[in-house]
Amino acid sequence: MEFQDYSWLATLYEKFGVPHPKLSFGIACLIGGIVFTGVWWMVGADYRRQEAIQNRASNFNERLDALSRRIDALPAIQPDDVKHREIEESVRKVVNFPNAVNDVAAPKTIVESLAADQSPLILFDTLIRYDQDVLKSVPNSGPMLHDFVERYYKFQTDEGQLESELLGHIGRMVRVRFTAGWQIYLRYTLLRFSGLSKDQIISQGTFLNYDITWDDAERLYTQISSDHDTVEKVKHLFSEYNGFGEQIKKLKV
Repeated sequence: MEFQDYSWLATLYEKFGVPHPKLSFGIACLIGGIVFTGVWWMVGADYRRQEAIQNRASNFNERLDALSRRIDALPAIQPDDVKHREIEESVRKVVNFPNAVNDVAAPKTIVESLAADQSPLILFDTLIRYDQDVLKSVPNSGPMLHDFVERYYKFQTDEGQLESELLGHIGRMVRVRFTAGWQIYLRYTLLRFSGLSKDQIISQGTFLNYDITWDDAERLYTQISSDHDTVEKVKHLFSEYNGFGEQIKKLKV
């Protein structure tokens, strides 16, 4: 069966190899050498190709390992570090561009609403949203920022209490029988305590209503300002608020 498969080779040998044994042997060797050389070259080319692929893979792994070692050598970024940078950026924005800050809480007191400089309220509203332990740990400015939050919160609480007391006091001194009217008197009184004269307040535009006159408001202010304890409390709180503005100036960059 195998002989029949190669019968063409036997026929070729019979016709050419028998009469020319040496020549046919030489030609056979030449053909075999050419075939073997071709196969050997293809094997070598494939080997070199595989070797190049392995070398590239090895070089890639070495570079990947080197990059991994460099990354491992970098200082780890902690969650607090990210928060610190966020807080520092928020503070820079508030102290340098306070009017550009959005979503600020409404003032809780009349004094805050009357202040020309709103940056203390804006900064407090910004900082109170952060965890206070993280705030305190901000490099360099953390303790000052935390102290600002605590002091401003106390100011807001004390001012709110004082305004509530004054509102009740005013209610017992005037004929108007509803809170909205008392708040008009309180607004005028606090503006006068802030250092503005009657004429300066009038020049800013009227906020009077319910038949309240400027003379009525001035008369009430005169009565309240005769109470030494009240005057000292109001002066102290105005001084506190102005102090916040000075503290913020130290944070400017």
